[in-house]
Amino acid sequence: MGSLLSGLTDLTWNGHFLLPPTVPSLLILVVAVAAVVLAAKPGLHWGSLPIGAVAVLVAANVVTFILQGFPLGGVPTEHQWTTMVWAGLVPVLFLHGLQWWAPLTQMFTHGDLFHIFGNMLMLVVFGLKIEERVGRKALTVLYLASGLLATVVTLVAFPSSPVPNIGASGAVYGLIGFAIAAFPKEKVLIPTPIIMMWASPWVALVFYIGYNFLLSFGTNVAWWAHLAGMAVGLAWGYAWHRQTPRLRIEERWDDEGPTSSSYQYRYR
Repeated sequence: MGSLLSGLTDLTWNGHFLLPPTVPSLLILVVAVAAVVLAAKPGLHWGSLPIGAVAVLVAANVVTFILQGFPLGGVPTEHQWTTMVWAGLVPVLFLHGLQWWAPLTQMFTHGDLFHIFGNMLMLVVFGLKIEERVGRKALTVLYLASGLLATVVTLVAFPSSPVPNIGASGAVYGLIGFAIAAFPKEKVLIPTPIIMMWASPWVALVFYIGYNFLLSFGTNVAWWAHLAGMAVGLAWGYAWHRQTPRLRIEERWDDEGPTSSSYQYRYR
C-alpha cells in the first residue's frame, strides 16, 4: 500500500495521507444503502403521507451533503476533502481493492452547493414523471444502473487516476435519457432563474448541459460518465416505449351520431 500511495499527491492533506476512511464517509455508505432499500420499497409512508422513491433519493443526497461538511465551493476543509476522497470514487484506489463501496457512495456525494442543486433539480423534474409511469422499483434500478455504468466507463478510461469522481450526474443523465426515449413529445416543468417553463426533455437536456458547463467552465466535468449514464436511460426508455401499449380511441359515426361501436381501443 505504501508504494501505491507514495505517488498519490492528490490524496494528501498537508503532506499526510488520508487514511483510514473517516466516520462520515462510512456513514455515507449506510445512508446510500438505506436509500436504495427504501426507494425500492413499496408502500413506504411517513404516518399517512406516502413517500416516493424520488423523495428518498433526494433526502439521501442532502444527508450525504451534510455529512460531507456542507461544502460550498472554494478550498475544502480537511474534513470535506477527506470525506470527498473516501465517499467519492478514486479509480486507482478502487482498482487496488481499497474502495469497494465507492461505486455506490459516489452517486450521493457532491462537490458544492451548485453541484447538488442542479442534480437534485433534474432528479425531481424527471424522476417524478418516470416514477409515476414505471414505478418506484424500476426508477431505483434505472438510477443505480445509470450511475454504475458511468462508474465503469470512468474506471476503464482512467484506471490510474488519483482524482475523486463524485456526483449523481451519471444517474440523472440516465433519467433524462429515459424520458427522451420513452416520452419525447411530453413536456416537463423546468424551473429557470428567470421563468418556470414547460419544455420537451430535449430542451431540459440542453439546459442541464449548460448548467454543468457553467459549474466549471467545461473543465473537470466527467462528460464521458454522463454519456454512459444517458446511454442506459436511452436504451431502457426505447425498450419501454416499444413494449408499453398506447391507447388510441377511434370514433365511428353514422347519420344519427356515434354508433354502438363508436369507441374501439387499439394498442400500438
